[in-house]
Amino acid sequence: MSAQVQQEGSGGSVTGDPVACDFIHGVAPRLTQRAERFQRPGVNGYGAIVLGYGNGQFGYRAVKFASKADVLSWIDSLEDLVGSCVTITDDFECETAHCLLERVTVEGVATARGADPENGDVDTRGSVILSGVVTA
Repeated sequence: MSAQVQQEGSGGSVTGDPVACDFIHGVAPRLTQRAERFQRPGVNGYGAIVLGYGNGQFGYRAVKFASKADVLSWIDSLEDLVGSCVTITDDFECETAHCLLERVTVEGVATARGADPENGDVDTRGSVILSGVVTA
């Protein structure tokens, strides 16, 4: 299995074709229980309310080496997944499921260093940041 992003269907099952990446780096923190502190006017001290599990914000960097047309198509495929739950598999084949993909930020599309397209080398490097929250 390679680094990839794949859409989840209902019930968390993986559906659709995966969007393959050459590299995906990042960590999705585990969900932790949250509490918020509050004060009431005219009352001494503080109160607290337990909100449940959250704080699962993630940021992954995904990279693709290919022709310029393929890199632009790859970015479009990732942007099409915004607003859906996905499973992200990183370089170490660690899967993080139930990731609500909120944003795909293009870091850059540039000529790959040392590329020689005449010898069949890929000529373009695309890099994006995938960000969102783990939902469960």
